[in-house]
Amino acid sequence: MKPSRAAEGSLKDFYQIVSFLLPDFGKFIMNRSLVSLFYESLKLVPVYLVKLIIDHILLPSPEFSKLVMLIGFVLLSLILLTAIEVGSFGYAHRILGSFQRELLEKVHRKLMHLPLSFHERQNTGAVVSKVNKAANYIGEMIWFINNDIVPTIFQIVLTSALLVITTWQVGVIYLVSLPIILHMVISTNKITQPYRRAYHHSFEHATGELAQSLYNVKTVKDYTQEQREHDSYSKTLKEYAKQLVKRWDIEAWRITWKEIFTNTVRAITMVLAVWFVLHGSLTPGDLVLIFTLTEKAFINIHRLGRVYNFLGDAHESLSRARRILTEKNFIESPGIPKDVRNKTGTILFKNVNFSYGSEDILIKINLCIPAKKVIAVIGESGSGKSTLVKLITRHYDVTSGQIMLDNIDLREMALNRLRKRVAVVSQQSEIFNRTIRENIAYGNPNATKNEVLEAAKKANAHEYIMKFKDKYETLVGEKGVRLSGGQQQRLSIARALLTKPEILIFDEATSSLDSESEIKIQKALFANRGKSTMIIIAHRLSTIESADIVVVMDKGRIAEIGTHKELLNKKDGLYRKMRKLQRLGELRA
Repeated sequence: MKPSRAAEGSLKDFYQIVSFLLPDFGKFIMNRSLVSLFYESLKLVPVYLVKLIIDHILLPSPEFSKLVMLIGFVLLSLILLTAIEVGSFGYAHRILGSFQRELLEKVHRKLMHLPLSFHERQNTGAVVSKVNKAANYIGEMIWFINNDIVPTIFQIVLTSALLVITTWQVGVIYLVSLPIILHMVISTNKITQPYRRAYHHSFEHATGELAQSLYNVKTVKDYTQEQREHDSYSKTLKEYAKQLVKRWDIEAWRITWKEIFTNTVRAITMVLAVWFVLHGSLTPGDLVLIFTLTEKAFINIHRLGRVYNFLGDAHESLSRARRILTEKNFIESPGIPKDVRNKTGTILFKNVNFSYGSEDILIKINLCIPAKKVIAVIGESGSGKSTLVKLITRHYDVTSGQIMLDNIDLREMALNRLRKRVAVVSQQSEIFNRTIRENIAYGNPNATKNEVLEAAKKANAHEYIMKFKDKYETLVGEKGVRLSGGQQQRLSIARALLTKPEILIFDEATSSLDSESEIKIQKALFANRGKSTMIIIAHRLSTIESADIVVVMDKGRIAEIGTHKELLNKKDGLYRKMRKLQRLGELRA
């Protein structure tokens, strides 16, 4: 459930955002408030003691012993302040690390559980930027709260009270000016908030461009597009800098007027205090006390403006983190999932329609995939082949109709149990920057060394793995950069085979392999025939001819279905036409 919202950009809204991200934030504020109240009260002690020292020195017969005693009290208060400050900093560091870790873990957990549809529409670099900026602002915010925000508030209250007690006329001038200055600070923040939002967006866009260039650096170099990528990135950075300058231009003149007003009030209070000293209403020690207090008070107001400005920046970044955490997950397990008693692997599509936005991807799909059989799905690009796979694994849900696995609707099954029964090898291999062994055992971390070796041999990967110096302990690099495309796919196939799934899906998984490697893998796969339900999205005839059933897709519909021989015998059939064109090298389905 989304948290209640206060007016956007207000302190209440900011507090709600942080409390939502960090449930223990309120306890931290309470702790800092109690410590700051004592600490800021103690800081006024040496200031008042200095006033007493000055006044005593100006007496006709000052007592040296009393002056030494007063100086000793100043020293003791400063030592106590130092001890409190060191302890406070240590506490802040521990809380800072704890809160950053908590936020990063929470956002990462959410991102891992959000559906594939969320990640497919996001720029990965921009998401990483949002998460990192939120964590950084949390760290800075804890430091500001500990050293600026809470102490400043108490300093303003305590110095105001002491000013009124010392000279109420000076205190009144300060108290009247205080809300005016605070209004200037708050109004400046509200006016600059849209510009702040714009430059945060520009920065995330620039980060996304940087990540995209690095993720695809091989393609960039292959096509000598280094300058193009640099120009694109530079353009986004210029937009970021432009938005930053816009924000400052709006803010600068308002800050200037605030400072002029503040310094004018400061001068008035000093003139008034001097006048009282000259007329005997105040002592020289009182003058020093008033000067010290007013300087502290106006410096605190300046700090408060800086803090409020920081909170505006933090608000925008933390709001973006909250939007990730409140993102709706439309693919979830049911409250009371149904369990499959007789697991066979039979899949049934019943009047399935699927749309992405306003675009119809699958239309009235009725298909039965028998258990332990091999099904080949073919069709032109965009015909809906890969969408079938995403529906079976519930990365998407059908728009209408049903997909049944062993007579149970997929939406009624526990999501983790469903996906553990299915293994998918896609055309785009996803390889982690870990060892070869860890990549193969990713779906089954408890697999033995022999099981990993056996899976690698079945996928025709063992031979090339053994050529590496560290063999199965070789780090493959970011996105498997140390491996060729074919080697990456064989690693993905080994990963799938190791899980021993009931349903094995190959989404053009052998498309990057040479013919010899593909033949070896096909032999290994079909040696597994009868143990798993196999769905193969393929384009090469050797795979299609060996399938039990061939499904031909065309524009989101099932155009034909049957065995290889049955479809080949249809004189005007689409399959026969595709096969003929493929042999001529004109079509790669």
